[in-house]
Amino acid sequence: MREREILPQGPESNGLDAPYRSWRLYTQPQPTAAFLTYNRQRMPESRFYDEHEAEQILQIAARDSMGSGAMTRERLVATAAELGIPEDAIVRAEQQLAAQREEEARKKEEAAEFKQYKADRRRRAFSSLGGWVSTSILLVGLDLLTSGKITWSIWPVGIWGLIELGNVVKSLTTPSTDGERFERWRQRRRRRLEG
Repeated sequence: MREREILPQGPESNGLDAPYRSWRLYTQPQPTAAFLTYNRQRMPESRFYDEHEAEQILQIAARDSMGSGAMTRERLVATAAELGIPEDAIVRAEQQLAAQREEEARKKEEAAEFKQYKADRRRRAFSSLGGWVSTSILLVGLDLLTSGKITWSIWPVGIWGLIELGNVVKSLTTPSTDGERFERWRQRRRRRLEG
């Protein structure tokens, strides 16, 4: 932290304003609380804020003044009226907020369903793979018992194995949520839950 003393120039340096005649300016990435308090007291009233800054200042001030973090609708409307915001703008904002919450809930529900869909696809693929392994062992065993070597069993085991490998790869790749299979799965699941 670097520190330098600044002495004012001009008529205010005449000794009449002794408390403000010299002060220290701290230059650091984050100003100290004392520095901010001093500057807040001396901040000119005619300063202009852009829309984003004004919104942030009002949000911080509202959050600090509320205490418990909750506000009744009547108090919200009264506060808005003090700021010059009409009640119909509050109603529109409430409707937008309700629509956003519904959309977030829908997306959350869809994400949970999609997670279940992926798990169901993987479970079915690996279950089918287990069936292939047990059937392949049986076919190869029969082939070894009848001819003493592996001859004909390689064809059904190999073809079915390629099909199962494709199913496993397809189940491990992430399908999109707007796919036809996902929609069919959702409908089957809803019918199962309802009936």
